[in-house]
Amino acid sequence: MLYANIDDIIQNMRTRNKEYNNYPLIIRLLSLTLLILFMQNAFAQDYTRWELPEGAKLRIGKGGVQNLTFSPDGKRLYVDSSIGIWTYDAQIGAELNLITKKPNEKIEISPYNNIYVSFGLDNTLHLRNLTDGSVVTSLEIDTEDIRFVVFSPDERTLAFVHKEEIHLFDFTRGEQKGTLTGHTGWIRDAAFSPDGTTLVSADSDRTVRLWNVETATYSTILSQYRTDISSILFSPDGKTLISEDRDDSLRLWDVATETEKIVFDTERVTNINISPDGKTIASSGYDSLSLWNAETGEHITDLNRQKNSIHRIDFSPDGSTLASGGGDILYLWDVATGARKMSINGHTNGISGIAVSPDFNTLATASREKIHLWHPNTGEYKTMIFGGYWSYQRSLTFSPDSNTLASQESRDIHLWDLTRGAHITALYQYSRDTENNESGSSSIAFSPDGQLLAGGGRYSTLVNLWYKGRTLKAELAGHTAGITSVAFSHDSRFLVSGSNDHTVRLWDVNSEAEIATFRGHSDVVFSVAFNPDASLVASGGKDKKIVLWDVATGESRTINTEHTGGIKSLVFSRDGNIIISGGTRWGALWNDPTVRIWDVKTGEQKNILSGHTYGDINVAFSPDGRTLLTGSGDGTVLIWDYNTIAAASDVQSKQLTENVNRDGNVELQALLLPNYPNPFNPETWIPFQLAKPAHVILYIYSVDGQLVRTLKMGHKQAGLYHSKNRAAYWDGKNAFGEPVASGIYYYTLSIGAYSATRRMVIRR
Repeated sequence: MLYANIDDIIQNMRTRNKEYNNYPLIIRLLSLTLLILFMQNAFAQDYTRWELPEGAKLRIGKGGVQNLTFSPDGKRLYVDSSIGIWTYDAQIGAELNLITKKPNEKIEISPYNNIYVSFGLDNTLHLRNLTDGSVVTSLEIDTEDIRFVVFSPDERTLAFVHKEEIHLFDFTRGEQKGTLTGHTGWIRDAAFSPDGTTLVSADSDRTVRLWNVETATYSTILSQYRTDISSILFSPDGKTLISEDRDDSLRLWDVATETEKIVFDTERVTNINISPDGKTIASSGYDSLSLWNAETGEHITDLNRQKNSIHRIDFSPDGSTLASGGGDILYLWDVATGARKMSINGHTNGISGIAVSPDFNTLATASREKIHLWHPNTGEYKTMIFGGYWSYQRSLTFSPDSNTLASQESRDIHLWDLTRGAHITALYQYSRDTENNESGSSSIAFSPDGQLLAGGGRYSTLVNLWYKGRTLKAELAGHTAGITSVAFSHDSRFLVSGSNDHTVRLWDVNSEAEIATFRGHSDVVFSVAFNPDASLVASGGKDKKIVLWDVATGESRTINTEHTGGIKSLVFSRDGNIIISGGTRWGALWNDPTVRIWDVKTGEQKNILSGHTYGDINVAFSPDGRTLLTGSGDGTVLIWDYNTIAAASDVQSKQLTENVNRDGNVELQALLLPNYPNPFNPETWIPFQLAKPAHVILYIYSVDGQLVRTLKMGHKQAGLYHSKNRAAYWDGKNAFGEPVASGIYYYTLSIGAYSATRRMVIRR
């Protein structure tokens, strides 16, 4: 039997499971096994290809878990990750949808209806549909200082929490209801009463205030707290307040009498929740997830005693299931028995390092204390290597035979036998006093001949060489600050190193002598790389420059890039004609999640790859040079077909004709370029360029040829209209302001003798 969509399949599975309950146990177990195998085959790899940017063929990892909530009917679990909102079937854990979000946007999901809010720094807050991400309504509001958003259970009011104020909006009417003022410190948490008439807020000034939502005034102040309050909420009947404070105590207050009812001690707690029947409280922390009796304060059970960062918890509407998540953890628990019902895999913390095995059979990603191994061609998850509690794996490299993986912490380098999945040894890097301890992108590398392992750390001024990763062979001294990056030449004769001392140094491996010191950066050097024939060294860093050094002469050329926060990593293409750079992330305002492609000879930027939501991009090529891999602080790796993006780069780089005028000016071609993102929802940008001034109009047509929208750009001068602030913009709506349906659309640019049409796809 064929099914129309995933919901049909899931419903059929649920029906079958109910029928099988009447069968003997062995039959039910066999049937369940077959169903699980079917689900794995049906869905295991589908999500790796959802909502991909143009040119990418696979996404590995789902991003770190930031928040979660059940749908009101309990059938769905919505997980806000660092790349978007994942929708899961709450019974079987199957991925249902990925609703992507833009970089630097904050998201809050409503637990009461099918909406979420998204807002960035553009002073506009959007209410969107959780099914497809379409905009329900938009509010003009100062979004810069919004810390979080709270939804009222009556589905009418939104509370926007700023530093010391709370703004109330009626989103059904799109108008402000009032502003709550009175707190003297930053507001830590806020929650509505079940009937939506009262709002409670907790402040860093150690007070709790109860507000009348209708009059926007506070009626009560509870100030008996000794320390800051981290979390606060109402019981389901609205009669009790539950709070967690920083002296590790859970407190229950009687709202009517304003008196403390119960106090019970807990370990460090970061989040609390209460079951729908009001009988059970769940608390979570860095290494704990516990259940408590809400009436007596008695400890019921500990669900999780491992050192996992569980910061978000939510009960299902029927109270039978507790979902917990944070970073790379996403579990579902049976509340009655305390047993773990399900682990939903694929979520990862920010990726600090990636490496591809020379046989291209394994992709390794470093994520805090864990190393995840994947198949780079299919996205299949292989296994996980645990580096140990409190460790932080920063960089990775494979041995040439693909059998050994080296990983680096801040001071130690660990070797792992991948054939047996066993730890081999730890290499200690001795500390030296350094002037600058900022971390780099990679500071370990195997030599291509497999004889040496080079390593340097941000706490040491030395570059260490180990023979086959076992015996210390040499310590290369010369840098005056921590080492950020090392790379071998293709013939293993030379080593290059970058440092926090702003220099790049070239070493002769055999003589263990420094050959040259390159000075051209004004700040920390994050990454160094040899081109394939070792005639050039490229370096990039915090000053946003790529410097190309001629190894023979020491002469340099500088590419002043448009990276906003610096250059985290560099890699040459296999032919050496292209260099690819990944951006860094220096706080929310300087987040640069882009990958940029540069022509080595001319220094021209040929393309920008967008698709990651956070910076700290690590870049790597497959051994044959046909696949580009980009790992990000958003917890994902995007796999790109290099031939596809190279062809797109050639199209974009042909902005200039071959004919150069006598005055030295280059004539532009009229050109319509691919829209980005594509597919998209709900908006896209259409870049173009003009050979001479023209009146620009773009026409958007449906697949059946009907005119959907006319984009009037007005009179434009000759030039490039590629960036978001210059390209044509379409919000996915028709001429009447209505969102268009999912499907294929065409856009046409016609200027004089030039006319071009391209295809785009919108997915609701």
